[in-house]
Amino acid sequence: MESSNSGSWSKYDKLAGVLAVGLFAGYFVQPIEAAIIAVVSPLAMLLPFSLFIVTLVGSTGLYTAVLQTKLRDTERMELLRAKMKTRQGRVRTARKEGDEEQLDGLRTEQQELMRSQMEMMKGSVRPIIWSLLVTAPAFIWLRWVFTSRAVAVAPERFSFRCSEKSRGQRRLLGR
Repeated sequence: MESSNSGSWSKYDKLAGVLAVGLFAGYFVQPIEAAIIAVVSPLAMLLPFSLFIVTLVGSTGLYTAVLQTKLRDTERMELLRAKMKTRQGRVRTARKEGDEEQLDGLRTEQQELMRSQMEMMKGSVRPIIWSLLVTAPAFIWLRWVFTSRAVAVAPERFSFRCSEKSRGQRRLLGR
């Protein structure tokens, strides 16, 4: 999971990508969702519900922030942006002067910069993939907690309260 200067992915990055896609499938595939719930639910019983939610949110946020700083090569991105700005200035100057020879050279330079930019885009997806390993199960579990019809899993204090007016309307409708 170490940061590399090239935009290529290591075998661990690729494995994390496959796992992230598999975990993301838990939103749609019931056996995967059930497995995630079976793993996270016992952990939720160790703490009071509100404290567990705060811990879950804090840990996923911290994990994502650390991944962003470790895996993104911000220096290289800034260098690439500076090169693009410089090249754009040189293109404007060459166009004003009508220097076609210089414009041709700048076009080949632009193709090289575009390849570098594609590498950087691939590299910027790495932190997202790694963070999905934690956030996808957390959100799948939270969705199950708040939408499960079989059991009232979430405490009442976390549910949304209705105003007095809507309560009266509900009584009239028999709800």
